[in-house]
Amino acid sequence: MKQMTRRKWLRGMFAGGGVTLLAACGGQPSGETTEEAPAADDTAADAPGVVEETGSAVTVTYWGSFSGDLGEAEQAMVDAFNESQDEVVLNYEFQGSYEETAQTFAAALRADTIPDVVLLSDVWWFNFYLANAITALDDLAADAGINFADYQPVLLNEGVRQDTHYWIPFARSTPLFYYNKDIWSTAGLPDRAPETWEEFMEWTPQLIDGDRLAFAHPNSASYVAWLFQGVVWQFGGQYSTPEFGMTMLNENTVRAGQFYGDTTNTMEWAMLSADLNQDFIGGSVASMMASTGGLAGIQESAQFEVGVGFLPQEANFG
Repeated sequence: MKQMTRRKWLRGMFAGGGVTLLAACGGQPSGETTEEAPAADDTAADAPGVVEETGSAVTVTYWGSFSGDLGEAEQAMVDAFNESQDEVVLNYEFQGSYEETAQTFAAALRADTIPDVVLLSDVWWFNFYLANAITALDDLAADAGINFADYQPVLLNEGVRQDTHYWIPFARSTPLFYYNKDIWSTAGLPDRAPETWEEFMEWTPQLIDGDRLAFAHPNSASYVAWLFQGVVWQFGGQYSTPEFGMTMLNENTVRAGQFYGDTTNTMEWAMLSADLNQDFIGGSVASMMASTGGLAGIQESAQFEVGVGFLPQEANFG
């Protein structure tokens, strides 16, 4: 978006009130449990914002969730924006992990001390949507001249409910299949990710060596549901309908779950990992699925060449 467009958007929040939401990917490991968002009135979010006017400028409070290199990059973006103009002062406040930010936001809603913009994982935003705590963006976008067509539709549409936009994608990532190229080469396998799960299962005997297994799954505290959702789609299932009708007992969803369980319990070529990235980097497993957001860090830390590719297919591409 152009600089003036961003300023109009931020100034529009001063008039509109409520909380504007950005949604990032769900692949940030954490052991925290997010508390339920407080129930709100049945009407759309209209809580008073905390935007403050400072002279002729508008101050907008933004709660972020990125740490490390991503956090430094985000802070640099905020600094560059503030230095580029004098109409809006963006007050950036780091709140911790996605879970910690969601917990703090839930508490802020109860105390009526909400920020103006908050970054939440795509895993957690539903709590606040169902609690009517998020401002619809359509009127703000129209006033600011923002065209939603500028965003990738497959990401943007995740935040659309009943033809209304409730968040815009920011720093989104997707799952990747990571593999250890040295192990692949020693096993005599082609230098690529497996095209299908069936093909990968044919490869697993060559990848297992003593205590080293072919693949690792994250545990429940490390976004296994986010990664597994792609596998569910591959098998033709889904977690829920767009309006949150649960379909966990769908035949294909159950079949995907059975497959995941069999990889560790019956076929025994996969393991459940408490630290997915570390087990991969340390050579305990030959491959894993993990976020694109961690690619640079994994490549930097690994003592071997890291290969990546799309996820294996089943009936569909997940």
